[in-house]
Amino acid sequence: MRVALVTGGTRGIGFSIITSLASKENLKIITCGTKSHPEIKLPVGVEYIQCDISSSSSVTTMIRQIIDTHYKIDILVNNAGISHVKPDGRVLIEDIRDETWHQVINTNLSGAFYTCKQVIPYMKMNHYGRIINISSASARFGGILASADYISSKAGLIGLTKGLAYELRDCGITVNTVAPGRIDTDMISDANLSADWAKNHVPLGRLGKGEDIAGVILFLISKHADYVHGATLDCNGGWIIT
Repeated sequence: MRVALVTGGTRGIGFSIITSLASKENLKIITCGTKSHPEIKLPVGVEYIQCDISSSSSVTTMIRQIIDTHYKIDILVNNAGISHVKPDGRVLIEDIRDETWHQVINTNLSGAFYTCKQVIPYMKMNHYGRIINISSASARFGGILASADYISSKAGLIGLTKGLAYELRDCGITVNTVAPGRIDTDMISDANLSADWAKNHVPLGRLGKGEDIAGVILFLISKHADYVHGATLDCNGGWIIT
């Protein structure tokens, strides 16, 4: 049985990912969040661990707990992320407080660095691993409502993927990025991006669903993706065609 850690799986895209993975046989799913207990009911069999992903020591404790219990981590999906959005437009750089910048970077980018740093040695020992970083379409073109802190953090994940892909080329570990477009989550609801907006701006005519991203994850952890390495897969309904 493969063991998968999906960070930030208690809402939005992360919840769709753990729900899809939990429906597959021979997968043990673990997710994490900052609360002592998940605020929603998780799919049957999904294990929850409290962890502040922006804290290196908290991540170290979580990974040790998983290894002590399950002895390995085969799949890592770095999904946890935060964003500060305004319904009426992006937050300009002169209005981003230093503490907000550090909070976004530490959660979205440093959190992925911490988990990779802790998990990769165990993957190397098993000569197998699948690492998937969840970036954003805004990292590909600069965003509409997303601010510079969020865009920078998500662009950094693409760079992290490329660096690790080369570094781990002989280790049996693949590293890839998924860059979602506008997905129908709480974050998008806060930004007032409606179905009408999608009809006018997205070639496929709709906002994305969490299940759309989960489907890409399922592909990347399958044997069909054994030769996909260092890639950024866009999943945005054609909104951004590069």
